[in-house]
Amino acid sequence: MNRSIALSLIAVCMLAFGCATHPSTPVAVNVTSDTATSNFVKHFRDVTVSTIAEQVPNARPMTVSVKLDLAEQVQSTPGMALPQQVNQSRAVIPLSSDPLEKPQATVPVNNSAFETNTSLQITSYRVVYTISDADRQAIDCTNKTKPLAAAAGYSLTDIDIPGIGKLEGLCVPGMGMHAISSSELTSTTPFSGTMVLGYYDSKPIFFEPMVAKAKLMEKKSFSLPMTVPKGLGKGVQYPRKFEAIYDAKMPGYRLVFTEFRGN
Repeated sequence: MNRSIALSLIAVCMLAFGCATHPSTPVAVNVTSDTATSNFVKHFRDVTVSTIAEQVPNARPMTVSVKLDLAEQVQSTPGMALPQQVNQSRAVIPLSSDPLEKPQATVPVNNSAFETNTSLQITSYRVVYTISDADRQAIDCTNKTKPLAAAAGYSLTDIDIPGIGKLEGLCVPGMGMHAISSSELTSTTPFSGTMVLGYYDSKPIFFEPMVAKAKLMEKKSFSLPMTVPKGLGKGVQYPRKFEAIYDAKMPGYRLVFTEFRGN
């Protein structure tokens, strides 16, 4: 597949660029699950909403729909038993059926000082989410305005895709224009990974780590350089560092953005 065509087909990590401040978050979170209990779903939603309100106080009104799937297993853990009543005994089953036989003999009960506790543990989880907001729905690519200058080292290229047509600025409806590293567009080596910068109506609206499957299958941690675009809105905190940290226990990657600062 042509490198430029492949770049246009990757999903976008939308960035919630802010506007007005609200005392509580304007983000609505809907969580459904076929495997989690209703209490777990409620707790998951409450924690998510609280985190958004705390970490993204300037978020735009939007609806986040989450599908949550869990895998569980019973885990056994050895522990100390609760204190037992002393001098306990149990009757010995008689060998005779004679009802006139003397009372049954008894033997002491020797309880172990240890016991096994069982609990239900979450062994894996899968979260799939979609974001719906009026601003994103308005991105239909009819606005062809590009920024006066893309970020340093990036290009907004017009690309013809067979069966689709010309994508000006590699614009995809519902996403926006995709600015690609200039070196990647001209590279003759196999694609590995890059950070895509997204624009619409000449403004930066998202960033997106784009990584080749072959790179992910190496199952090793890696990083991609972050470039801060011009034209960020007032008060926007933008990350300066990105790392994909491989966790063999998941197994999978944790995508971590850090060092958020303003302009």
